[in-house]
Amino acid sequence: MSTAELKLNLHNLIEGIEDESFLNAIYVILAQKTAPSGISKWDELPEALKQEIEEGLKEAENGKVIEHEVVMKKYEK
Repeated sequence: MSTAELKLNLHNLIEGIEDESFLNAIYVILAQKTAPSGISKWDELPEALKQEIEEGLKEAENGKVIEHEVVMKKYEK
């Protein structure tokens, strides 16, 4: 998948999400990767959400990810 396709697919997935807490988590992850060091919204998140994000990142690092097609079907309109 090209970078352009990946960006479009991410945008489409995000557009289909209504859960504000989940969107906030996605925002924090992306902001941490793109923000200058020292600037973060991480501290503003509830502790339970931080733990879920950290667990998900560890799973992704260990190759435990959901296939793109499965995720796309979940959020199809």
